Amino acid sequence: MLRAYCFLGVIEAALSMGAFFLVWRSHGYGLAELQAVSPVILSHAADAATIGIYAQATTLTLAVIVACQDGNVFACRSERTSIRSIGFFSNPLIWLGIAVEWILIISITQQASLQQIFSTAPIVGWHWLVLLLCPPIMLGADEMRKVVVHRLSQTPRQNVI
Repeated sequence: MLRAYCFLGVIEAALSMGAFFLVWRSHGYGLAELQAVSPVILSHAADAATIGIYAQATTLTLAVIVACQDGNVFACRSERTSIRSIGFFSNPLIWLGIAVEWILIISITQQASLQQIFSTAPIVGWHWLVLLLCPPIMLGADEMRKVVVHRLSQTPRQNVI
């Protein structure tokens, strides 16, 4: 539970929120401007351009969560054993699950009828670069955690009286 909520979950939350703010920043909104426009968005009184940015930000946030889960599924195959030992292709059902989730994400973000239903926006060029970084960040962080835990478990402990 600690690993899921206090380690991997915190990383995933940071990446997701970072993506949300990155979209707003790419449109010239800093934190102060975003705070100023938030009440207008929440009251459904924002102009079309602002709603478009909001849809883009929430869409990228959702897609980052999905991308992080791709790294997470490999990280969580074992609590202590590296993915290099387990192998990326030893469970083909994982790849089937990843394919299905990306078909769904691409469908709800790229098809106009599904965009209206789910209030999403298209994933555009630089968004894909962000999404490609998320799985290795998640997996890499957990791989480093496994190394540290392994080394700590190998360290001889002295008895203190």
